[in-house]
Amino acid sequence: DDDLAAEDYNNQKMKLKMANDYFYGEEFVRDIDKAINLYEEASQYPSHKYFFEAQTKLGWIYELGEFVDKDWAKADEYWKELPPECKPARA
Repeated sequence: DDDLAAEDYNNQKMKLKMANDYFYGEEFVRDIDKAINLYEEASQYPSHKYFFEAQTKLGWIYELGEFVDKDWAKADEYWKELPPECKPARA
């Protein structure tokens, strides 16, 4: 249904924007847990363009240990959903 697809797309776009706002502390006080939850929710629609951005952000959060414990296994869960060239080389 086209209406449902449009609703999912708009919902995903809104969740990704809110996730970025929480992550960077722009519109809201920084809250990494809320940001991660919203990135995960935004990545639930693999057919939409914001899936790639949400998955990439989650991969980097855990890859770098940015505000969370570094967790390469968790990062790999997100990288596997993306093209292989998106996964960073590890030293």
